[in-house]
Amino acid sequence: MDTGVAEGYEAMAIELEQHIKFYQPVGYREQIHVFDFTPNIIPSVAEECHRSYKEGSLKERLKKPFDYEGYDRGFKWYVQEAILDFFQNGIHQNYEVDSDE
Repeated sequence: MDTGVAEGYEAMAIELEQHIKFYQPVGYREQIHVFDFTPNIIPSVAEECHRSYKEGSLKERLKKPFDYEGYDRGFKWYVQEAILDFFQNGIHQNYEVDSDE
């Protein structure tokens, strides 16, 4: 039964998007949402970032565009920095996902 509560990579994507929104890049005085739009993070992107992090290749992966339902989208350097921060600080560990087995 669907409870309407996000779980797994869907929940991780929501939290990652919020982390990016409120992240303050190194050298900046404001959080990202103050000076730029926060990208929508879809579950497949959260999953791909998580898998790349576990493989030790997240930094390199973030330099390439992600497939957003048919069109490629890359992230600006400060969004990449926020995503790295999310995983390096262990926030991703709050979510049960298939690859944690």
